[in-house]
Amino acid sequence: MDGGIATLWAAVIGLVTGGGSALLTGVLAYKAGRRQVSDQGLSTHRLWLCQQRQEVYVGYLGACDAFIEALDNCFLALGTAEATNDLSFYEGATECVDIEVYLTAQAREGDMDHHLGRMLMLGPARVSEQANTLRAAALAARKDLGHLTEALIPDASPPPELEPHDDWWSKVDRARDQVVASRAGFVSVAHATLTDPRELSWA
Repeated sequence: MDGGIATLWAAVIGLVTGGGSALLTGVLAYKAGRRQVSDQGLSTHRLWLCQQRQEVYVGYLGACDAFIEALDNCFLALGTAEATNDLSFYEGATECVDIEVYLTAQAREGDMDHHLGRMLMLGPARVSEQANTLRAAALAARKDLGHLTEALIPDASPPPELEPHDDWWSKVDRARDQVVASRAGFVSVAHATLTDPRELSWA
């Protein structure tokens, strides 16, 4: 009797042990499968986020470059007018400033705002902050170019007072340099975001 009971218990223990091993194996396989699906989903999300960020960064740079081109065109036109001292050139330069900068740049500012809005959604914050710095530099350059035009055009309203030993040519030149420097800063931050895997998050 005792021997039969012992045999029965041995059989039960063997069944439970075997079933437990199979159950444990199944649980581990299930977790591994879930992890693989999760990893694939994360990889897909990171690829999508990288592509979205690259698109908005490139678009923002395109709007900035269009602004710099307009700024350079008008600066050249004003320089020609100053060098020739020809009123007709002044009138052409004024038209250039009105069209190429104030109208074209305003359109580009709208483009920049559109891309900035997307940057705020896609992150990271330090990229949108640098983009804001670049936009502020562009606006300051446009304002200074307008003051330079006022200083050159006869009978125009006088521009604001400058510091001693300063002039509007130099001020516009420095403003343009600031736009270029801010652009380089934006490119640096954007490049780091797109190439560092740790940056591919919603932070």
